[in-house]
Amino acid sequence: VAFVEVRVKRASDGFCLDNDVLPNGDWVLCVVDPEVWNNAVLTPGNPYTWDLSTAAWQTGVSYEANVRAKDKVPNLQFVYSTVTFNADFQKPLSKVTQPVHTQTYSTLNDLRGTALDAGPAGIKRVWAAYYQASGTPAWWNKTTKTFTLPDNSVPPEGPSAGSNYWVEVSTDNSVPVNWVATGASSPSFVTGNTYQVLVAAEDKASNIEDRPTTPASNTSRVSFNYEQPGPESGPTKPNADSPHFNATGLALQGTANPETTGMDIRLKRVTDGGNVYCWKGDALKWAAACNDWVGAPTFSGGVWTLV
Repeated sequence: VAFVEVRVKRASDGFCLDNDVLPNGDWVLCVVDPEVWNNAVLTPGNPYTWDLSTAAWQTGVSYEANVRAKDKVPNLQFVYSTVTFNADFQKPLSKVTQPVHTQTYSTLNDLRGTALDAGPAGIKRVWAAYYQASGTPAWWNKTTKTFTLPDNSVPPEGPSAGSNYWVEVSTDNSVPVNWVATGASSPSFVTGNTYQVLVAAEDKASNIEDRPTTPASNTSRVSFNYEQPGPESGPTKPNADSPHFNATGLALQGTANPETTGMDIRLKRVTDGGNVYCWKGDALKWAAACNDWVGAPTFSGGVWTLV
């Protein structure tokens, strides 16, 4: 191939691109000069590839392009390759909504956010990267599922399926797009550490969002703390949906989370007018002093029972 020429027509007014007009090319009347062909930058290969400057093009405008090549014989291509398209040079924007910037979490089943394309192409996908900011700072490796990739302000590789820094997350077809990272697309977080979530949206024109170097609220990069959950428990028998209790086979029951290692229960009697009485387990009677807790119910498999 000796050269490749490209003719571009703007659909809105029929003007043609002339990249010889300084400094960045301009649009001229095709009626005056119908054969405005622009030389593309040719790269040898098998096949050859070519590029044409788009400095004079505008987002949201429709164009028609014709392409022809000439070989070294020389033979000139007379049947043009033609394509019609909408230009989109604007980068999309995304943000993280869960976790919330600077908040502390003890459980985090998924990470969420939104993405919106400023141009006409629309969101194609959303990428996520995870950074451990405390302890030994490192980026998450999606293959090994560990925080072992080198510490940098941003991943040194751009978002792609071939990068261990980036993982594609789930998206829907809403506007703005909702994205969710869970399961294999998110790490296991360790108690006592600070983490950062960085996301980058990619639109259907292959524009990829800029990646900020520091976290901030309502942006595509946030920071959060992860702590071990404290003990939690609650009654299941009786409960708010079934408050009536049959004294036959009397037993109070409830559940507790895995972090619970022991329990105490306080029983209050609230049907004595304005007086409140609490059960004193050691004396086996109701008393006005409500400082006592009945200790050590049976606790097994996340279920506690007090007979």
